[in-house]
Amino acid sequence: MKVNKPIIHSAAFILKHDKGSDEEAAFMVKAWDMLACIPGVKDFRILEIINDSNPYDYELEMRFDNEEQLEAYKAHPNHWDQVNKKGFVEEVWVKEVKDFLEKDTVVIRK
Repeated sequence: MKVNKPIIHSAAFILKHDKGSDEEAAFMVKAWDMLACIPGVKDFRILEIINDSNPYDYELEMRFDNEEQLEAYKAHPNHWDQVNKKGFVEEVWVKEVKDFLEKDTVVIRK
C-alpha cells in the first residue's frame, strides 16, 4: 500500500537486560544516538510502557512525512546496513532485544 501522508513508525520491545541496569541505559543511548539523527526522522521518542496488559516494556517511536522517508530510514546504514551487517539492527537490536512488535500507522482522525 503506497502511503503519501505522515506515518508513525514504532517498535514495542522487551530487552534482555534487567530494568534499571547499566546495559538498559546504554541501549537507550545507542538507540537515540544512532536513529534520531537519520534524515527524515521526526519526533523521535523512547517510551516506557506502563500498562500491565501490554507484554512489552518500552517503545521506540518516530514520525515520517511519507512512506518514501520511512523507506529511506530503513535503508540508512545507521538503521541497517544489510551488506556490511552493521547499524542499529545488527549491532544492537538483534543482540539486546528479547521480543518486539513493530508497527507502522497513520492517523485516520484527530
